[in-house]
Amino acid sequence: MMQSRTGNGWKLKIASFCALILTSALAQAQTYTTSGAQILKDGVPIQLRGANGLHEYGVGSSDMNAWKIDVVRETIHNFQNHPITGNAVQVSGVWKHSLQNIVNDNRANGKVTIFCPFSWDARETQDNFFLGKNPSSSPWWNDYKTRYQAIANQFKNQSDVWFDVWNEPYHWDAGDPRGYSETLWLSDMRAMVDNIRATGAQNIILIPGSRMGQGEEVVVNQGRNLLSGRANLVFAPHAYEGWLLNSQSQIETRIAAMQNLGLPVFFGEYGAKNNDTMDVAPFLAALRARKVGGAAWIWKTLPKVNGVEQFPETERGALLRADGVTPNDVNNYQYGTKVKGFCSEARVTELVKNGNFSSGLTNWALFTANTGVVESGVLKLGTGSAGGGVSQNLTPKASTTHVLSAKGRVGVAGEKISITVKGDGFQHALDFGTTTLTAKNLTFTTPATATWFQVQVWKGTGSFGYADDISVTR
Repeated sequence: MMQSRTGNGWKLKIASFCALILTSALAQAQTYTTSGAQILKDGVPIQLRGANGLHEYGVGSSDMNAWKIDVVRETIHNFQNHPITGNAVQVSGVWKHSLQNIVNDNRANGKVTIFCPFSWDARETQDNFFLGKNPSSSPWWNDYKTRYQAIANQFKNQSDVWFDVWNEPYHWDAGDPRGYSETLWLSDMRAMVDNIRATGAQNIILIPGSRMGQGEEVVVNQGRNLLSGRANLVFAPHAYEGWLLNSQSQIETRIAAMQNLGLPVFFGEYGAKNNDTMDVAPFLAALRARKVGGAAWIWKTLPKVNGVEQFPETERGALLRADGVTPNDVNNYQYGTKVKGFCSEARVTELVKNGNFSSGLTNWALFTANTGVVESGVLKLGTGSAGGGVSQNLTPKASTTHVLSAKGRVGVAGEKISITVKGDGFQHALDFGTTTLTAKNLTFTTPATATWFQVQVWKGTGSFGYADDISVTR
């Protein structure tokens, strides 16, 4: 029976539609930037946890909501011809959804979208994939730049859309570089970033490593050179055997080497299955410890076409089983369940900006009587006769549990350097009195009367004091 247009059903539909439009508009209004080694959302440090998707073949990310996924790295196959706007169309016999419609759906579900080119045209052949190629030597190099500018023009005022310039460039074997060098990487990355920036787009741009994305050594050696005169760049290695066969401590050390240079890090891909099958647990623990996000490979399999899987590798390494609901834990060290747990964890909000001093003393105020410098990414306080330190104002939130964590040491045993959080009606401190850099933390709750909030590093008279990795989360 046809329902009256004045009935409650239509009112509910109109209300739902208006809510969807409002949600999308609010999400689009959010601004994503970088500062030092941190990725910021409206000026607040964030850690995004997500998955790679194949929504070019079927829009719809609401099934990711149960896992609390907040970022989707979207593949673009047939980069040359993929529709940017409009409805789904058949491209070389395959239905493809427009990039804007993918973004609209992801945005309505509270997710950042990352676009990354995977293949140039409709031919699904090895020579057509971006994988393993030296970008500037590829036959479609100039056409690629023109095409990416068209995409950047469409999304340059949509800050929740990020651009990954190239999927897994350069040959995997460092012993067989095939023309690769760090000089080439720097030249290629500059050209691809500047090509996008020429449109006026200030969106975050993801920068891959070498060795099909897994090599971060070039990021450590050349990342600062790439950042010179450029902003909103995030360095996005991929983690398979080159990372997941390491211990948690080794992984943390490698991530810290990038962060200590003021380089923001986000893992564009990681997965339990590649040539080997690996346990992702140590890697995920390292991401937690270093407050770094990533996108797991890959969300789910695609429907079969004439009984044939379009991407057979997704059946082996997908996060979901073929039913589209059950985490895929088959012969992969419970990969699906572990990633679901990682993504589903309550997000903490980092309040301290530049807490690892990768950007020197940016965001920190010096006390009058103090000389503070940053050496090798560590704060060094030379106190003078009256003592002193540095401070940073934080955003207060009353009646809320927070965690203060930091590392500290002194030049002479028995002296003390203190890292303190204080506000109206509360004060809590971590004290360090040894000559070895030591990590400590404490949990505290702000009182209901809290209206201001500050973190301070203080060293009295005497030898130098040192502090690093200062964090206040809630």
